[in-house]
Amino acid sequence: MAAPKLTVASGLPDATRHLIAALWLHELDQDHTAAQPPDPTATYTAATSSPDPARGLQHAARACLDTWPDLEGLLGGLHFEQATPHTVRELTRAVTTATRLLRTDLTRIPDAYQALRHRHDTARAGAFFTPIDLAELLAEINAPQPGDWVADLAGCGAGTLLLAALRRTRRVHGPDLAASLTLLGIDLAPTACALARAQLLLHGAHPDQFHIACGDGLHDRLIGRDRDSGQLREIVPDRHLANPPFGTKVATRPARAPQGLEIPQRVLYRPIAARTPHPA
Repeated sequence: MAAPKLTVASGLPDATRHLIAALWLHELDQDHTAAQPPDPTATYTAATSSPDPARGLQHAARACLDTWPDLEGLLGGLHFEQATPHTVRELTRAVTTATRLLRTDLTRIPDAYQALRHRHDTARAGAFFTPIDLAELLAEINAPQPGDWVADLAGCGAGTLLLAALRRTRRVHGPDLAASLTLLGIDLAPTACALARAQLLLHGAHPDQFHIACGDGLHDRLIGRDRDSGQLREIVPDRHLANPPFGTKVATRPARAPQGLEIPQRVLYRPIAARTPHPA
């Protein structure tokens, strides 16, 4: 199926980023599984209905970034306040169009990003996104259990496989036990990593429940620091989900020594009753 045709407001620098950020703020208003920023005025609806919607959007983006620092790649460095009234109208129309054309709300953000990029640009950047129906099938086959460490290390893209694992665990075991999952992803593309973090937060994952690292999952290793000894050790997940970019030629990548991608201790040792710290 051909990608839907979306346009962006041209009166802002890096217009695509601003549209994706505005769409994320819009979706945050709609998704009741997601946490909300403490400031009730920091929402898409409040911003776009205010006397100065450009400043309202900037305020909402800043408040969400203060609440969730993991959203730096999505919401950092934005300049909504520079938008003219005409540009804001273009932007809100584009958000409305995206919600109408992209009917699957679970992947609306990455689908919009792909629709705004030429296919060859997306492929060259390494951004390959898994359809939600395939992701849910793989999650059903893999059947993650409460307390599992679930990883997508072969290019996690926008985190759709990890999101599907979280949703399946919620459906089968309930939200409390689903919160005991730990979700780990690696992708070469910084934009994909930013989208994965945004997707997981948007759909109710706790910030300490996941870690998305920018690196080469076929080459690098996930490591964690032992809380007692301070030594770094490799982390071995309980379950792997993967839909790798099969067309990629691994041999063409520059040769280098494997790197250790360290998982923060807030993720390794978060206090959740249904989950024990990973033996790092």
